[in-house]
Amino acid sequence: MANSAVCAKCKAVYGAFLKKSDYDSLIQRTSVSAVTAYLKSVSAYRDVFAEIDETSIHRGQLEQLLNEHIFRTYIRIRRFGSGGKNSITDFYIKKCEAEQLIKLITAIASGNRQSFYLGLPSYLMDYFSFDPVEALNCENFRELAKILSRVRMYRPLVPYLEAEEPDINKCIIVINSCYLSWAFGVINRDFSKKKREMLKQFFLRKTDMDNIILCYRLKKYFNEDEERIRELMIPFHYRVKPEDIDAALGSQNPTEALIKLLADRCIPEKIGIEESFPELATTRSHYEFFRHRLALTCDETESLFSLVVLLETERTNLQKIIEGVRYGEQPSEIEKLVII
Repeated sequence: MANSAVCAKCKAVYGAFLKKSDYDSLIQRTSVSAVTAYLKSVSAYRDVFAEIDETSIHRGQLEQLLNEHIFRTYIRIRRFGSGGKNSITDFYIKKCEAEQLIKLITAIASGNRQSFYLGLPSYLMDYFSFDPVEALNCENFRELAKILSRVRMYRPLVPYLEAEEPDINKCIIVINSCYLSWAFGVINRDFSKKKREMLKQFFLRKTDMDNIILCYRLKKYFNEDEERIRELMIPFHYRVKPEDIDAALGSQNPTEALIKLLADRCIPEKIGIEESFPELATTRSHYEFFRHRLALTCDETESLFSLVVLLETERTNLQKIIEGVRYGEQPSEIEKLVII
C-alpha cells in the first residue's frame, strides 16, 4: 500500500508540472512580478504564491519560495512511505542540511555571517542535526567545530575546520562526500544487492558528471594543476573511473578530452553537448533519466528520488527565466536554457 501510495502521489505531482505552453508564456514576460503573476494562475504554484504580492516580490524571495515548495512536497509525500527515520527516504533532508552547512562555512570564511542568517530557511529548522542559530554565533571555524560534534560528518570535517588556514573547498568536498557515505551506508544496510546497485546509481551518475565538469572548469578557466584538481574531486564514481579522469587531464588538450569523456560515458547521443556550456547537457541528461524512471517504476524510493530531481529541474528552469527576464534577455536566449 505504501509503495502504490507514494508512486501515485509522485506521478500526480509530476502531472501538474508546467507545460511547454506555460514556459512559452513565462519567457515572454518582461518583469519578475509578471512571472510571479503567471505562476499564481497555474494550479501547481497557486498555493505557493497565494499570499505573495507580485508587485513587490524580489528574485531572492521567489527562489526561496520555490525551494520551500520542493521541500514541503517531498516531506508531504514521504509521510506515506514505509521508510522510518534514518532510512534512505531521508536523502533530501540530509542533502538540504549539507547545503546549508556549506553556506554557513562559506559565510564564516567571508566574514559575512549575516548572509547565512538572512537566507536560512525556517522550514528546515526542525530537521537539522545541529543548531543553526547557535552556529550563527560562531566567529571562527574552531568554534563551529565544537557545535558540529553531534553531526555525522564531524570527524572527517574537523581537521579542516581546525587547520591554521582552513581550505574551504576541501571542507565542501568532505561535506558532499559524507552525504554520499551516509546514503551508501543506509542502502547497504536496508536493501538487497540488486536494489543497492540501482539506488547507488541514482547518486553516482550525477557525481560522475559533476567531477568532469569540475575538472573542465578548473582547467579551462583557471589552468589549475592536476594535483589540486584531484584534491577537489568527490572520491566516488560510477562509470567514470579515476584513471579516466587522469588520462583526460594528462592529454595534450585536457578540456577537449574531458568533454569527450563526458559525452562518451554520461550524455546520450541525442542530447549532445555545447562545449561552452556543458552543464546544460548534464542537467538535461539527469532530467531525462529520472523522468523515464518515474514513468516506469512502482517503487516508492525510486519514485520519490525521481520526483525530487524533476522538481529541482523545474525550479532551475524558473530561476533561469527569472534571471533572464530581470536582465532583459531575449526570449529566444532564455528558451535555450529551459529543460522540458
